[in-house]
Amino acid sequence: MFTPKFVSMLVQALAAPPRNSAPNANAEIQEKEVASRISRQRPILRVSAELALVGIIGGDTKSGGEWVMKLTKDLVR
Repeated sequence: MFTPKFVSMLVQALAAPPRNSAPNANAEIQEKEVASRISRQRPILRVSAELALVGIIGGDTKSGGEWVMKLTKDLVR
């Protein structure tokens, strides 16, 4: 079945970037990178949420809504 591989690809695409602790990084450049990442991740999050709500994503232990909420919490942090 393709679903586990597909879900892992979605999770990778929605993963938050590693924290950059470079003090010399320009705030404007960081802001542009964040905006770019958000614009790339928005359609992926939408598809993931729709698949979770119809029961394709989520697994046996979690509902699709719980899966999406955990993913969203990780993105916000």
